[in-house]
Amino acid sequence: MDRLKRLLNRLAFFILTLLVCPLASIAQENYADKTEMAEILYQNGKIYLVVFVLATIFTGIILYLIRIERKLNKLEKNKH
Repeated sequence: MDRLKRLLNRLAFFILTLLVCPLASIAQENYADKTEMAEILYQNGKIYLVVFVLATIFTGIILYLIRIERKLNKLEKNKH
């Protein structure tokens, strides 16, 4: 039960982080000029590829951390 509670807390933090980060970038967009590279990537349609690669890397890191946590929990149970 404690493990489920920790997992739900982490999931809630993750979702909250995903909701807050775009708001900060939108607020900054009004004040900052678009960079030349971003404009070129957007015009060529490559920005979607960049977003896809970053999302893939981020997903891989999250899955790796989940896998490590499961292994650690298994080792902790075997220790006791």
